[in-house]
Amino acid sequence: MLEILKKGELQVGEKERAVELEELKREICTEVAARCVDPGTQRPHTVGMIEKALAEVGYSVNTSKSAKVQAIDLIKVLQAANTLPIARARMRVRVTLPSKDGKRIKDKVLALVSKVEEDDWSDEWELVALIDPGSFRLLDELIQAELKGKGSGKIQTLAFSAVGGEGGDERIE
Repeated sequence: MLEILKKGELQVGEKERAVELEELKREICTEVAARCVDPGTQRPHTVGMIEKALAEVGYSVNTSKSAKVQAIDLIKVLQAANTLPIARARMRVRVTLPSKDGKRIKDKVLALVSKVEEDDWSDEWELVALIDPGSFRLLDELIQAELKGKGSGKIQTLAFSAVGGEGGDERIE
């Protein structure tokens, strides 16, 4: 024990490494399943399908990177390889702005939105919409730049969602 403290190394057995690698692989596949849908059916893929596609494309899991970073990388690899039809699920967000600011930047905000679900003008402008996950940062930066700290604009992430055809909206938890 004293030697480990001095040298700073702990030997990990082969089975322990294999278990850790398998857990990380499962966590990556779970992240991908939560953030993606089948573009044809707009339904989420199962974790098992993602694992099978991961094996088919030969993606190697890196234990030094987080599962979330590798999940985003795996999504890009799967889209490029076309082994599994996959697309990012859209984010459901709520944008709340004072009415005068909302009227001024509404067109810029709507340019970043895929689908408007609610558009309410009372004493504040409240917009509930679906956006592509890559647009979230752009939307946030737009609102911060336009308000310049003067107003109280907010963006809330409500959920990732897959839009179902006849059944309406399905939430991916």
